[in-house]
Amino acid sequence: MAQSDENVLIRGFHGKVGNQVVLRQWNGKTILSNVPKKHKQGPEGKQLASCNRFKMGMKWAAKALKDPLLYAAYKARITGLQNVVNAALADYMKPPVVTGVNSSLYHGRAGDTILVTATDNFHVKEVSLVICTPDGEVLETGPCHADQSGTYWQYTAVNPVENISGIMITAIAKDTPGHTGEMTVTVL
Repeated sequence: MAQSDENVLIRGFHGKVGNQVVLRQWNGKTILSNVPKKHKQGPEGKQLASCNRFKMGMKWAAKALKDPLLYAAYKARITGLQNVVNAALADYMKPPVVTGVNSSLYHGRAGDTILVTATDNFHVKEVSLVICTPDGEVLETGPCHADQSGTYWQYTAVNPVENISGIMITAIAKDTPGHTGEMTVTVL
């Protein structure tokens, strides 16, 4: 993709030139690219699911443009040739990921802590935790609280558990658009 800042011949132009190139305006620059290829048949299968996800992402981006708080948050994070729509769309398309659940400080006592690390390309909005028996019975659930540095999320157990062997701990991270990512660990 070629770009031009000062070319007096094409500055400000946009549209298709023959069937060879397309000129676009992007953040005050003229971008020169190949003409997109059209397909005879519509998308199907995974491609259709991807197209639908993209449509929902564009709806999210339109919402971000209208919401002053979302707009300001995304605007503060844009870089390079990005704009608010790109930032909001990228956030929508990539869900958060729980990268770790540290249960080494959990011994089944009320007040024991479990630490969770989670990432997102924009912002992890909240993290919650579910503690279950090996049979799937929920023993307790609740929100995690972010530490001051933003490095991890901490859950403090409320209910005592007699035998923690086989207990399953599931951490669920949620991002700004509402997508979730989770990780389950088993206490040995």
